[in-house]
Amino acid sequence: MCYIVGILISKKIITPEATPLKCDGKATVELILNAAGSIQSNPVDIMLVLDQSGSMAGAPLAALKDASKQFIEIIDKATNNGTATGTLSGGSTIGIVKFDTTATFVTPPGMTSSVTDLKNIIDGLTDLNTTCHGCALNAARTNFNSASTNKKIIILFTDGENNTFTYNADDEANSAKTAGMEIYCIGLGNINVANLNNWSTDPDNTHVLIAPTPADLTQAFEDLAANINLPGALNIVIEDTIYPDFEIIEGTDHITFGGSPLPTPISIATVSPDKKSIKWTISVLGKSGNESASLKFDIKHVSCTGGNKSVNKTITYSDDEGNTASFPTEDNDVEVKCIEDIETDCCTPPEVVNFNECEEYKEVQLPLNGEAYDLSCVGRLLSVNVKLRKICPNRKIVVGVMVYEVVANMLVPRGFKVVEVDTPLAGSNEMCICKSFNVGPFEFILPEEISLCQNREFKVKVIAHYSDILSNYKVTC
Repeated sequence: MCYIVGILISKKIITPEATPLKCDGKATVELILNAAGSIQSNPVDIMLVLDQSGSMAGAPLAALKDASKQFIEIIDKATNNGTATGTLSGGSTIGIVKFDTTATFVTPPGMTSSVTDLKNIIDGLTDLNTTCHGCALNAARTNFNSASTNKKIIILFTDGENNTFTYNADDEANSAKTAGMEIYCIGLGNINVANLNNWSTDPDNTHVLIAPTPADLTQAFEDLAANINLPGALNIVIEDTIYPDFEIIEGTDHITFGGSPLPTPISIATVSPDKKSIKWTISVLGKSGNESASLKFDIKHVSCTGGNKSVNKTITYSDDEGNTASFPTEDNDVEVKCIEDIETDCCTPPEVVNFNECEEYKEVQLPLNGEAYDLSCVGRLLSVNVKLRKICPNRKIVVGVMVYEVVANMLVPRGFKVVEVDTPLAGSNEMCICKSFNVGPFEFILPEEISLCQNREFKVKVIAHYSDILSNYKVTC
């Protein structure tokens, strides 16, 4: 059976500020993780095997009682989201074997979830007789609930040498490990560590703890509890890369942990210089039970094209435990609308003006229907300035600017403007000095039939001439 700790839930939520999203609109991306420690995500059956031989009299036995009860409280909290309730939850149970010359699996209560019953048993321990480690391991191995599918853990505490050989301790330990049970050993004082290493599950550095003095027992049991109830995930790294149509708005990233913001040292968010990716680091999640983290950041649509668009290109996850977290990325997260609701010919159809036979002049007020034009047409404004060189002073010139648009490799006329201007006046000594001369601006309105989010190519031609060339204009130099 494989027991997995870590990520239980991972999901992504995209919340646009409006539906459909405007072309320059914003949305919030939220990545949610839920992790649990090993005991909460995978319940366990723990057999506390406690030495009550004669050498435990006095301070050692008192310290063992305090330390083992503290251990039970830690497991209580671990199965109840960090709060001691007096009852192990999630299906985990604890049983107690007390041993000296012989070993006894205490029933009732047997394997139980009642913290009170377990503490009462521990308070009743009494120092007696010699030490039989083989008896203890045999009682632990054979008294688990065989119907339970929980992981089975044996915690053997002792302070002395094995001096009663009813059962062979090495054989009993090997039988337990062969059956899939995990064995931890806690030794007190000057004990034969080689025996503990031999009986425990590998590796020894996580399964064998030594308390030099009775005062060190509480810490040893706490360390053991931490080894059993591993955090859901350590050193989490999440990197979210978004599609080019969006960019991350810096300063909007934040994380909440179980409803409260995480302190900065625990979580760090880094946005890439191009604002296309964000990396989160979380040191630990699921340490005290089932814990959640919500990672949020805002994005802005920066493209000129609309449609149903996916936001997250890739989302990668890693942690020290090798957990996996999957976030959907290839779905249409948001609908974006970039084209305004305008008519194709929004600048109104052309007015028809007729000249009658022999009619030389006509003045009209547009629109002819007597109403007025709206300034609602989407369009572009082209302003052209023309610089002419070698323009003689005290003359009149006519300048014409023609604008064509390249449509399907053809030139389509879009506007033509002509102005007549006087060149600068000059004194008598400058009459024959021709200089550069600026004319303009010539302004053209170029209506749009779709939207501003398209490329358009125009060609501009300029023609110019002196307009007084037909007069009797002469310059005497």
